[in-house]
Amino acid sequence: MSQLNIEELADILLSFESITHKKLQKLCYYVQVWHLAIYNKPLVNEKFEAWVHGPVSRSLYHKYKNYGWQKIPSKDLDKPYEDNQIDFINYIYEMYGDFSGDQLEHMTHEEDPWLIARDGLAEMEKADNIIDEKIMKEYYKNAIEN
Repeated sequence: MSQLNIEELADILLSFESITHKKLQKLCYYVQVWHLAIYNKPLVNEKFEAWVHGPVSRSLYHKYKNYGWQKIPSKDLDKPYEDNQIDFINYIYEMYGDFSGDQLEHMTHEEDPWLIARDGLAEMEKADNIIDEKIMKEYYKNAIEN
């Protein structure tokens, strides 16, 4: 499976439905962590930061921040992607797509990768700490095994 950029991943997710920016961020994060856990490599060439409201891709944030709490319109895919990429992303979407952005935020706040990246920070303290991919991979691999 070839690597995507974060905007391509977002486009694929937005082809499934119109969603909020927060939900899009968390879905992208979950696609990345499960790809790391299953295939031992990232699907997207993007680091996620441990922001107050959960994992965030900074470049995706800047692209969609003007939507605020409103839904980002769904998109038609304008280029072909590998079937196995679409299938994998759809599989993760089926696991998490029924949750709201707030629910997904809460879920990430219960998981080690975000917690470790935020260690020592106050609950509402702004930070741009990178969530370590090695910790992401190990945490979700352990989830698969358990």
